[in-house]
Amino acid sequence: MTQKPYVSTALPTPEIDELLSRHTLPEGAIAGWFDYPSLVPILGRISKEQFKKNITDFEKILAPFFGLKSFFGSLNKMDFSVGCSKGCHTCLAKAPPPARMFSTESLIRGFRNPQILQMLDPYHLRIGNTAEPTDQSDFLEVIKFILIQTEFLDEQAKKQEKRHRVNVYTNYRPNSEEILESLIELARDNDRFELNISLPVNKTDSVNESFALFAAAHEDTFFYNELQAYMGYQTKIKNLYVFNVREGNSIFPIGRRLSPEILESKKKLGGVLPINRVEDYELRGMVDLLVNPDALWMMVYSTAHHSSTLRSYTPLNLENTQVLTLLPWIKFYFFDTFPPNWPGGQGERRDGELAQQMKVSDCNPFQKVDIVY
Repeated sequence: MTQKPYVSTALPTPEIDELLSRHTLPEGAIAGWFDYPSLVPILGRISKEQFKKNITDFEKILAPFFGLKSFFGSLNKMDFSVGCSKGCHTCLAKAPPPARMFSTESLIRGFRNPQILQMLDPYHLRIGNTAEPTDQSDFLEVIKFILIQTEFLDEQAKKQEKRHRVNVYTNYRPNSEEILESLIELARDNDRFELNISLPVNKTDSVNESFALFAAAHEDTFFYNELQAYMGYQTKIKNLYVFNVREGNSIFPIGRRLSPEILESKKKLGGVLPINRVEDYELRGMVDLLVNPDALWMMVYSTAHHSSTLRSYTPLNLENTQVLTLLPWIKFYFFDTFPPNWPGGQGERRDGELAQQMKVSDCNPFQKVDIVY
């Protein structure tokens, strides 16, 4: 089994450089900066049997942070595995093939642990960020268990006229239709479960064509209005969504993607965004957390000058946590809650004029994206 060397694949943003210039950390406290959250990615695919053997303990990854008030209510993103089996030609995360996953037993045990439940965001948990969640051996069993174990968060949220939701992001493939049907039924039965189905932008359109047949066979769930084709596939379940970037959306030219020539040939594309957007500077240097089988990661929002995926990741540990948590928590237009004890507080989105000035003054070269065809 060949492994990549342990080297950084992204850069810290200027906000991180400025922070580290004011605080001394022990040597080796920062393991590196990565455009994908994996410490030891595997070159090439491994067998399904080997993948199932490469298991990590969910509880052990989070154990060093138990009881730290900074992390109470902070965890809203997780991946069950490192890497993704789908191999989409267009992948914002630039995910490598699957390499390691959390064991089912450790996930069940972890979501019984009061200290992990204390770390969860009180309103939402997204599963499927940089990896395909259904790659985990007992995915459906685990999701149902998480929904049960987080019911107390929903009860607390209801007191504020809100809800706690578990969001799953999965990539459609014809050979995954059986589990997809089970997930659709779960969404139909449980309004706390939100299912997001992504369709790829690949060199050929065979996957998209297969989904069209799948949708046509499930008229009780999906519909497509030719007069509103820009909206793509719509659903009859309020907590089920289909994201088809070719239908009225725009492609981010980051991570892994097709060549401009092939993208232009995709007639239904909503367009290709510029590689260096003002919007990226509005959020640069703000942070979020992600846990996967390699680490609890600090995810820093960056630009194309610092990371090919617009995210610079570094694994958290007890030596760097006290300093890195001084970075401000991300603030979105649509969701602005943040951990109540986060030392850096919540960041303020910069106005467009300031962000434009930052963009113009950024002299670093762009980080290299992977063009597959």
